Amino acid sequence: MCAGKTPSLGGGFHVNLGKESRAQTLQNGRRHIHHLGSQLQLNQHCLDTAFNFFKMAVSKHLTRGRKMAHVIAACLYLVCRTEGTPHILCYGSPSWFLGDYSN
Repeated sequence: MCAGKTPSLGGGFHVNLGKESRAQTLQNGRRHIHHLGSQLQLNQHCLDTAFNFFKMAVSKHLTRGRKMAHVIAACLYLVCRTEGTPHILCYGSPSWFLGDYSN
């Protein structure tokens, strides 16, 4: 080893990659929640609450190995149940979706 040089773990190793990845996951989650929530005509409070559920899922590593659409559908479903909105979660092929049953 040369004098004055510190040992490295290799040129491709990035220390803050996990933080950047988590920030990207949260940004994508917020965007998808707002997109689907606006289609369901959910108010801003419901969208914010769904995003808080999503942040908790990410922080507890519950999103690993799961499709983003399924996690987001679960977060929106939780909000609909806790807030009492007239939406149901239906299993469709090939993905989950929320429907309005107020008719």
